[in-house]
Amino acid sequence: MGRISQLTAIASGLLIWGITGAQAAQFKFDLSDEYQADGPTGQAEAHFRDLVSKNSNGQIEITLHLDASLGYKSSDNVAAVRDGAIAMASTPVDHMGGLSPIFDFQSLPFIAPTYANLRELTDVCMPYYKEQLASQNQIILFTEAWTSTGLWTRKPINSSADLKGLKVRAYEAIGTKTFLRAGASAIQLSWSDVIPALTTHTIDAVLTSDEGGVDAKFWELGVKNFNSIGFQQGISMVTMNKDAFNTLPPDLQKVVLDAASDTDKFSWDALTGRVDKNKQIMTAAGANFIDPVPSEVIQALKTAGEPVLEEWKAKMGPKADVILADYKAHMSN
Repeated sequence: MGRISQLTAIASGLLIWGITGAQAAQFKFDLSDEYQADGPTGQAEAHFRDLVSKNSNGQIEITLHLDASLGYKSSDNVAAVRDGAIAMASTPVDHMGGLSPIFDFQSLPFIAPTYANLRELTDVCMPYYKEQLASQNQIILFTEAWTSTGLWTRKPINSSADLKGLKVRAYEAIGTKTFLRAGASAIQLSWSDVIPALTTHTIDAVLTSDEGGVDAKFWELGVKNFNSIGFQQGISMVTMNKDAFNTLPPDLQKVVLDAASDTDKFSWDALTGRVDKNKQIMTAAGANFIDPVPSEVIQALKTAGEPVLEEWKAKMGPKADVILADYKAHMSN
């Protein structure tokens, strides 16, 4: 065979391999997420998708559906994954409280003052999370850490009086109750409903992380003040339908689980420096990162949140004291 013929054969072989490789995925799964591609969950999921594709030699293809593009909001995800409507989904833990009060623990106001505490709380609760989600026909693949929850507002919150009548979006029942007790006009809204509500002035403030407001560019709607109150620190979890996972042969199950373990570390490691990056973006956009927030405001919210712990303990039952004691034993500070 001549040189040209050899090159032609090689090129043809590469072309055939490329076409075959593009079609070689034996297992295709959809992963739904209500949040954006450039946010912490979207970045973690892209990392996971790419790692699974690489380490399975293209045998597993995961398609990300972000911004609730499949029509599923976070509150829909557990049921959708359970029923096999989607194979995987990313769901904030605070949207799972309907399954068990264990999922509400990390939403208690000021329960995890630091990111280290959030990791410790997550580790303590993980066996309970796994048990509850197993009953929903799904496994937990990995967790996704968010930066601390604060309050995005049109005007800075300078005193507890500024909370009175404030039309604020909360994302779960505990936050809603706490802000109502502090005198705010709080309503519970899914993330995909936030921008329309801000646009129509149905709300004038949003309880979310600095990350959430930066990703959505709240300042373009006149909501340019992030009050860093440290109210909550949340996580999301990517779960997978157990039946879908069981369709994979053992070697590919290991690929998925190994990639999930790597992604969990990737997500938590990404917290480092994320707040500073968000501050820079906000400054460039003319938005304000307000820290410290007046102590009067923090104390008003802590006082308003005090009944929530007792309510949670009543719902959780005897295990509540066990979980609290275990968490306190693991707290680093």
